[in-house]
Amino acid sequence: MQEIEWCNRRILARIHRLTLGRLRREIDPVTAAQFHRFLLRWQHVAAGTQLHGADGALQIVRQLQGLEIPASAWEPDVFSRRIAAYEPENLDDLCLSGEVAWARLSPHPALGEAARRVRPTRIAPSLSSCARTPTG
Repeated sequence: MQEIEWCNRRILARIHRLTLGRLRREIDPVTAAQFHRFLLRWQHVAAGTQLHGADGALQIVRQLQGLEIPASAWEPDVFSRRIAAYEPENLDDLCLSGEVAWARLSPHPALGEAARRVRPTRIAPSLSSCARTPTG
């Protein structure tokens, strides 16, 4: 059985403040260039960081889910820059299997007007969501 040790509350608060101060001094902010390089690697845009195939497409969808991007930009601007040798079939397979679904997050401006018909276009903002996690 361990003995109970007591500590003065003010001493404990001082130790806590000193520890936090030391920890804050150990963290240095990065430069804008370092942060930019990190973002390019994290987003799989930097050379050598691109993903591959349908699994790569699923990872990109997961990373960007909830982000509104025009439907016309997903393949040419998002997937083709982040997936090496991107093929549109990669995304088709994910959608047909039910792993990925697309929707519009913000309502169309015309929905507030009466008797106006709304048709989806290629410039409509869409967002992705993953329906389930892959096995394995």
